[in-house]
Amino acid sequence: MNEIEQILNKYDKTFSRIPCWEDGDTPKRVELLCEWVRKSIQVEETFCLQGQPRKDEIMAMVGRWFNRRATTKWSSKEMKALKAVLDLQPMDDEIAALDRYYSATIAAKDDYRRRDVVTLLNNWQGEVDRARKWIPARSVAQMVGVRV
Repeated sequence: MNEIEQILNKYDKTFSRIPCWEDGDTPKRVELLCEWVRKSIQVEETFCLQGQPRKDEIMAMVGRWFNRRATTKWSSKEMKALKAVLDLQPMDDEIAALDRYYSATIAAKDDYRRRDVVTLLNNWQGEVDRARKWIPARSVAQMVGVRV
């Protein structure tokens, strides 16, 4: 049995749900397998082109919000929470809203931001919502006509 046949036998059960897999001879099966791989690669390329922030970028940004050095190691809890956030596939506008919110200077009496990395990451969607609704005090003052 050659390598191609071994690979095809390995994936036989995986692809058995595809009607033409059972009917196909080895060249047809190889063609189907190559098509599947091509589609998988296209999905990855599409994913990368959607402006998804990379793990390193999010770690650096969140670290900056909490005044951490870039070299500071993250705990296992923080990494687990980060993985959950990355699974949500945060978009650039969400990251930008959080960056604006967490980088702003807010009076202590009005500051409802999370105080640690794990809590922020575990409440990611809620924080994105809060960041989108948040309006800087200067903007509120301008709307009301008060000079800040």
